[in-house]
Amino acid sequence: MADTYYDGCMQARNRYMVDNSKYCICYLRYNGGGTYYTVKYAQKLNKEIISIYNYNMPIKSIIEHFTDAIRY
Repeated sequence: MADTYYDGCMQARNRYMVDNSKYCICYLRYNGGGTYYTVKYAQKLNKEIISIYNYNMPIKSIIEHFTDAIRY
């Protein structure tokens, strides 16, 4: 990763996170932008996608809900 911002550094960061993760946990509201690109990349690599967009609960409750699912 880079020490300074450059054009495309966020995409590089997102690809790094996907490449080094088992799951992709996202808040995807529409088909476009950086989140969409990252989720599509994760799908291409057959990562398990967990979308929290439709969960109507506080983030703490969402984390507790998925804790067992994402333990190694």
